[in-house]
Amino acid sequence: MEYRDLAPTNNIQNGQEYIDALQWALENPKIKNIALAGPYGSGKSSIIDTYIERQRQECKEKDKKCHCKKRKTLDEDKYYKISMATFTNAQNSQNPNSKIEIKEDEVEKGILKQLFYKVEHKKIPQSRYRKLNVKKFLPIFFKTLFLIALTAVLIAIFKLENILCFAEKIAETSLIWHVLLTVLILIALICIAYLISYLWYTSEPKYHLKEIKLPGDVKVENTGAISESAFNKNLDEIMYFFEVTKVRVVFFEDLDRLPDREIFVHLRELNNLLNNDDAIKNKPIVFVYAVRDDIFTKEDRTKFFDFIIPVIPIVNATNSGEILLERLQESESNGISHEISQEFVLDVSPYISDMRMLQNIYNEFIVYKNTLRTSQALSLSDEQMLAMMIFKNICPSDFADIQEEKGIIKDAFEAKAKFIKEKKEKLQSKIDELSSNITKVEEDCLKNTKELKAAMLMGITDNQGIAYRIGNYSQNITAEQIMEDSFDLHELDKDELNQIIYRNFLEESLQINLYGFKEKIAPYLARWEYLYVFEKESKETIQTEIANATKMQHTLTGKSVKELLTDYDDFRFDKEIADNKLLIFMLRRGYIDEKYANYINYFKGNSITTADMNYILSVKNREPKPFDYALTKSEMVIRRLQEYEFEQKAIYNFDLMEQLLSNDNEKIKLNLFIQQLSDESESSWRFIDEFVDRTKYIEKFIILLATEWTAAWSYIAKLPTVQYERQLYYLKLFFDTLDEDIIIKLNENKSIKTYIENHPDILQKLGNGVSEKILCELLTKLDVSFKSLEISGVPNGIVNFVFDNCLYELNEQMIFTIVLYKNEAMLSSLNKRPYTTIIDLGYKPLIDYVHNNFTEYIEKNVLAKESPEDREELIIRSLERIFFNEDLCIKLIQHEQFQTKDISLFFQEEIEEEDDRTTVNAIWDTMLMNEKTEPVWENIMSYWKHFSLSNVLCEYIGAHTSELTRANTDCCSDAFMKDFINAGCEDKVYKKLLPILKIDEFDIPIADLTESLLDLMVDINYFKFTAAQYEDINEEFHNIAIKYVINNQEDFISQVDEIEMSTELLNELLRNNLINQDTKETLFDLFAEAFMAEDIVYYIIENQIELSKACFELAWKYAEQKQKEQLLFNNIKLLNNDDLEKYFSDLDIQYQEFSDRSKQHQVRLPVTEDSLKLAKHLEKTGYITSYKVVTAKSGTLIKGVDKEIKYRIRRKTE
Repeated sequence: MEYRDLAPTNNIQNGQEYIDALQWALENPKIKNIALAGPYGSGKSSIIDTYIERQRQECKEKDKKCHCKKRKTLDEDKYYKISMATFTNAQNSQNPNSKIEIKEDEVEKGILKQLFYKVEHKKIPQSRYRKLNVKKFLPIFFKTLFLIALTAVLIAIFKLENILCFAEKIAETSLIWHVLLTVLILIALICIAYLISYLWYTSEPKYHLKEIKLPGDVKVENTGAISESAFNKNLDEIMYFFEVTKVRVVFFEDLDRLPDREIFVHLRELNNLLNNDDAIKNKPIVFVYAVRDDIFTKEDRTKFFDFIIPVIPIVNATNSGEILLERLQESESNGISHEISQEFVLDVSPYISDMRMLQNIYNEFIVYKNTLRTSQALSLSDEQMLAMMIFKNICPSDFADIQEEKGIIKDAFEAKAKFIKEKKEKLQSKIDELSSNITKVEEDCLKNTKELKAAMLMGITDNQGIAYRIGNYSQNITAEQIMEDSFDLHELDKDELNQIIYRNFLEESLQINLYGFKEKIAPYLARWEYLYVFEKESKETIQTEIANATKMQHTLTGKSVKELLTDYDDFRFDKEIADNKLLIFMLRRGYIDEKYANYINYFKGNSITTADMNYILSVKNREPKPFDYALTKSEMVIRRLQEYEFEQKAIYNFDLMEQLLSNDNEKIKLNLFIQQLSDESESSWRFIDEFVDRTKYIEKFIILLATEWTAAWSYIAKLPTVQYERQLYYLKLFFDTLDEDIIIKLNENKSIKTYIENHPDILQKLGNGVSEKILCELLTKLDVSFKSLEISGVPNGIVNFVFDNCLYELNEQMIFTIVLYKNEAMLSSLNKRPYTTIIDLGYKPLIDYVHNNFTEYIEKNVLAKESPEDREELIIRSLERIFFNEDLCIKLIQHEQFQTKDISLFFQEEIEEEDDRTTVNAIWDTMLMNEKTEPVWENIMSYWKHFSLSNVLCEYIGAHTSELTRANTDCCSDAFMKDFINAGCEDKVYKKLLPILKIDEFDIPIADLTESLLDLMVDINYFKFTAAQYEDINEEFHNIAIKYVINNQEDFISQVDEIEMSTELLNELLRNNLINQDTKETLFDLFAEAFMAEDIVYYIIENQIELSKACFELAWKYAEQKQKEQLLFNNIKLLNNDDLEKYFSDLDIQYQEFSDRSKQHQVRLPVTEDSLKLAKHLEKTGYITSYKVVTAKSGTLIKGVDKEIKYRIRRKTE
């Protein structure tokens, strides 16, 4: 057996030093008080028992050597052991660590009892302390009979005469009566003796004779009656005890556990008295105390004891683990194995510091294990079982509470349940809020906060206008501030705002006082909150938050106390639980967990636990418990519940469903449970979503659920709270578990098909978990057509099946994926040459799929590329395939980056068909407008031949004038050039192209040409100068005619006689800066005198032309007064003195004095260049005698001139 007793051992190991020290102390006559000092459980009692046992063995050995059976070398009665202790009062709820109170008198009385009652009463016959003795009836009977006989003899002696008289009477009778009477007397004596003996035998222990009162004042007292006295009242008894007995060494145990320390003082006093008693032989009397080290202070400790033996604990918190491991190894060596690891032992051992406790923990572990695990064949953990035993021994009262469904362990797990419930409620509130936000945003007609704010600004005016300022007497908030992204709409709710200034739809500014402003904006605030959240976070982000919260809910449901303590810093126990450090340790390590009841209760086959019954009652009362409420006897619970009770929500329990799925014994109840789970309620879904992560029978559960609930996938796919990864988990479950027919039914409203098509990574998620064959069959049955697809890591068989069977849309993403899969090297050309790459790839299923759906391909692929550059011949083939769709042809041409050298290659056959010419024309127009033809005259001529010189062609020509100026024009005919000239192109086009597009014989009437075109032709000398052509041009456009002359001055001079001259024309030509000087001089010489006019005078003066005298005289007539001065100075050399005299008189007043030559006089003029020139000329001609530059007089000073010329006029002689 593995059990060990808890009593002290009498063969201590590693204790020889203690025995030697004790032996030495006992042999020392000076030592009378010895201390074995050590903590509780250190082995002090074992040292004492071992010492006594060895002394007894030594006595026996010596007796054997002496061959004396009755002699004792060392009487074992010399050693006496007394144990007194008190214990913790476990029933004291206020102070559970309080000791049971024992009074000092009771302690001393207890010591006296242990002292006296150990010795036989006959050894201490004079002692008042008596104990019950085992008595025999026959000795008492014979003693009584003897006493009666003795009494009869005494009576006979003292009453002899009466006896003789009685004898005489007997003698007178017959012999028979004589014998009979003798016999009767003997019988009476025997009966009396028996009766007295019986009364003595049965009543002596119960009654004591205290005193007998005699006549008078005399009384006899029994001084041997038991008296409850203490040491000081029984000192004579104690002294007597040691005088008559051989006891010389008294061992006192556990006195240090008593609350009163005065007992030690009394015992030391007693020891001193005993050792000073001369009547006691064989001294000293030695008291040995087994006590704690801290029983006295350091001074009192050494003063009280004569010798102290320190005892090192055999077991303490540091080595208890090693002792326990030794026990386990010892059991294993005996063929008994316990599944307890060394790590566990070393982890829990610091809480075990006492050998007796360790032994008892192990003993109880064996009992519990054999009772609960082995006998019931339960799968229980040895480590958790041992942990419960450790807790039972260290906290026995708390362990006892478990049996009554109360206490701190139950409170700890209730705290866990409460914490999880609160956490899940918070998470559920968050989930509900986020889900509500998603729903509200999707249903709201306004999609962002700006739209909402704009709607609010209109709504608060009752749609009469748009508010642009909201405020009160102290503040104003403008619409611009409100419309800012950073503006928090709750700012409008803080103050009492009631003044609204708005602008109505007539642009009038109005004001209203809205005293219910907060109520008015409340709906907008609510909508703003969820729209604002959506602007900050995307829908996917919010769904992720919901999924994470849901996952946390699921995780919380299955978390143990250990996991909560590890993962959640805010998980705290109440103070009562937290103060129990052992329990917190066990919970934190998981050594005590939610299955603790299995380790302390014995379950009969048909019994259920209190928790099971509470669940049954909750179902019957329709008061649902948490889904994870633990059931111990699930099968028995199912039996006790009625079928109708499986149709209510309170039945939802994970353990119950697990039991129903484990067998087919309760099919009806299982089906009812499944039917209820299919009602799409929130609680049903939460149960399903959590249960699938816990059950061992997931396949059976999914089959039953999907069979009953065909809308299961539609519900899961639409739930905003279910994250993508979780949805995939369910889809994989369906594909792995369900038959094809059930999956087709689950594809309600094509929900599975749509879901697969909308998730590109679906095959990555399903391909490595679902059978390849099943998945391919389902993709076909579901008629899947992928919009995009990620194939990395997907089995090749699945990828080939999808591509070979064209289970995809013809969009650029899918084609990219196919090219990547078939020939990654061709990816580089796919964006630039999409159709070319497909053709070059040579993958027939793709080519056929493209050609059979060419319109879709062009729209979703080619047109989706940025500036594709397919080969020209493939572009032509593409256009021919979609020729029936003119718009698509145009789009394709616009999008493809190409430039054909020969536009006639496009639709060579169709252009000849009258019905198709319009379409070809539109396509060719598109090619021209979108730069798809090379700007060469051959393409222009091809277009012109079929569709004439249209606006499109003109625009094309105009857009490519630079290129066309360098192109070969040999193909251009005069007919085309005439059409081109008459086409009305822009002037800049004609300016560049007309020089290279010259008609051999220009015969276009001038009147048919526009002014700008004619002007351009004149500029570029498109045709030669002729007088007739000049007249035609001048008739239509005089300015152009002048330009015509300017550009052809030589031809004009040569043909000037054929041209009609006029003063206007002459003046215009003379004043035109583009006419060269030679031409002007020729024209002036030819026509100046004939067409003199004021304008000609201006020209003469401006150009300082030297005139002939005749021309001067004509010019003088047309010159203005100011012009005459300049005209005179410029042509002064033509005039003699008489002419000067004449013309001076026509000048201003300052010159008129020069015309007076009747006398010699002086004329003054300011010094200027002209006045100096005049002075020199007049002096030279003798008109004046001399001139002199002098300082101007103040009266004649011209502003800014401080010098003047003084002319001396010569008098004219006849």
